[in-house]
Amino acid sequence: MNVCLIRLSKMFSALIGACSCSREESFFSRRNLVTVLGQRYSPEQRKAHQGQSGTLQGALLGLLGLLLGFTFAMAVGRFESRKQLVLDEANGIGTTWLRAGYLSERARDVIRPTLLE
Repeated sequence: MNVCLIRLSKMFSALIGACSCSREESFFSRRNLVTVLGQRYSPEQRKAHQGQSGTLQGALLGLLGLLLGFTFAMAVGRFESRKQLVLDEANGIGTTWLRAGYLSERARDVIRPTLLE
């Protein structure tokens, strides 16, 4: 495995050496290229990344589920409070309508059309 990486390193050093860059840039470019190729084509790295990605995927899905649960809980609470406010307002208007019936006819004729709006 290391022999293969050394061969790749030599091959890419020849390619990078042909470009006009400093010695340090050439070294870091070569090192980064070989590192990426080694990680990409190494069977051990594939197995390690598969295990890590499964764990990461499970953790992210768990956090997503928790976020959705809190979101729906908050939405249900807001819906219930809005529903209760509408019911309270409707009951208040109905009660005022009935109490307007006890007023004189002139006051009743002024209040009831206002309540219908």
